[in-house]
Amino acid sequence: MLKRAAALFLSILFVFSVSLPIYSVYTLPFTDVNEGKWYFAPIVFVYKKGYMNGVSDELFDPSGTMTRAMFAVVIAKIAGKRDISYTESPFSDVETGKWYSDSIIWCAENGLVSGYETGEFKPSRPVTREQTAVLIRRLGDHLNYDVTYEDETLLSLFHDRNEISGYARPAVAWALDYGLFSGNEDFAVMPRKSATRSELAAILYRFSSYKDTPPIVPPTIYTVTFKNYDGSVLYTDNVAAGGTAKYREQTPVRPSDEMYDYSFNGWDKPITPINENTVFTAVYNETIREYIVNFINWDGTLLYSTTVKAGENAVYIGKTPEKPDDEEYTYVFSGWDKSMNCIKAETVFQAQFEAVIKPKSQRTIDPNKPMLALTFDDGPGAGSKSILDTLDNYNVAATFFDVGSNVKRYPDIIKREVEIECEIGNHTYSHPNLRNLSSASITDEVTSTNNEFIKILGYAPELMRPPYGATNPTINSIINMKIILWSIDTLDWKSRNADSVYNVAVGEAYDGAIILMHSLYPSTAAAVKRIVPALLSRGYQLVTVSELAYYKGYTMVNGERYFQFKNK
Repeated sequence: MLKRAAALFLSILFVFSVSLPIYSVYTLPFTDVNEGKWYFAPIVFVYKKGYMNGVSDELFDPSGTMTRAMFAVVIAKIAGKRDISYTESPFSDVETGKWYSDSIIWCAENGLVSGYETGEFKPSRPVTREQTAVLIRRLGDHLNYDVTYEDETLLSLFHDRNEISGYARPAVAWALDYGLFSGNEDFAVMPRKSATRSELAAILYRFSSYKDTPPIVPPTIYTVTFKNYDGSVLYTDNVAAGGTAKYREQTPVRPSDEMYDYSFNGWDKPITPINENTVFTAVYNETIREYIVNFINWDGTLLYSTTVKAGENAVYIGKTPEKPDDEEYTYVFSGWDKSMNCIKAETVFQAQFEAVIKPKSQRTIDPNKPMLALTFDDGPGAGSKSILDTLDNYNVAATFFDVGSNVKRYPDIIKREVEIECEIGNHTYSHPNLRNLSSASITDEVTSTNNEFIKILGYAPELMRPPYGATNPTINSIINMKIILWSIDTLDWKSRNADSVYNVAVGEAYDGAIILMHSLYPSTAAAVKRIVPALLSRGYQLVTVSELAYYKGYTMVNGERYFQFKNK
């Protein structure tokens, strides 16, 4: 048979949604079949031929379902069933003597219908679309029509083709090839859907001209593949040349990451017309994620809450966090417990505080009067006992930056320094120039000295003075203690002269000064006997470095250098 042009394919594809040519001018008795409907001519045809009647004298019920019994009666009429009555039935649920019994039994004998494995025919069950295709093909074979042609090209266009039962697939492909029926505009063949009475009328109408109808020339079929952002295949389908691709699965999803939320925005190219095998890749909108950032105080109370876009920095806006003093410590806010840079998650920042030991002294310190700090390096040494006696006699304090090896040798001196309320400091273990040491060696010098203090006192000092004042930011960070230098250098190590030391210490003294001396030299000890009363007579209070910083309003920070503490 000559094949029709491929262009006819689209015109007959949706046979249930387009108008069919009028069979003839004919008046039907049914009030529910109007001449303008697509099924008017098919219903005229089956009614005139006597294949199908109405459900009543006035109603045809075009949208009603066709039962298996009804369809068997129709097939029997078309196949030329003789007027015969049966007294036995091959089906357990088909009693003889019913209006449909003889037709079902005759069709079964002639291979036109079959029952279920249970031995039932189920006459009241609606006939499905795929069953319709099977029965019509059997009818054609019974009528000696050539029904051998099979081509699944058209069938491949329907996205629900895999829902067709295995026994019915060849018949459905055949029915499509000859335009007997097809799917809907969404390219669904709906094999398990119940067939309506108007649909069956249309199929029979078309089947009546089957012998003169060549199969449809199938269009060129292209494969379309829908992929996700990561290249994974989401869905594949077949589309006729010039047709429109359609994605039929759930909306593609791209998981959010720490920086972005993603929302599906469509595909990377137009989905129509399709004229080649095509891959579509899902495209997503990117929305920068936002995270809640909370700043809480030492006791868990919320200080400030804000929203930060992913990758941006958190900023605290509020009063400086505070922690109340207790009996031993003053607490000074020192920052937050983690970096506020590049937020990529919901974050809680905990306020951190540095505990500053409150001065514990029977000495009376007036914060409104001048004060300065005497400091002594390199001891304990030959001048230590005399210096401590002078300080004790005048009820004043100083700060001693002791060398670890000497601390080990003179534990009693260290204990007395603390007993008379002086302050201790770390001056390394062997008095090297730290600029000449590795990081590990610097750490060892500092740690070894702290350990010697711990053995004697039970705690380590908070202050550190590098030998020769030799330090830099890198060394400061390695030491990680409060770095105390000086503002007045008596050069006692050079002069070894009590008068010279006295003249510098007293002559250059000022409020907030830190004066450098050494406890190794008897000449320095002799000078101190004169320096202390002279400074007191001039109105200075002699305090430790930490007391000086405290009363001058400073909060010392580890790794920072301090030369003096003038009034803020």
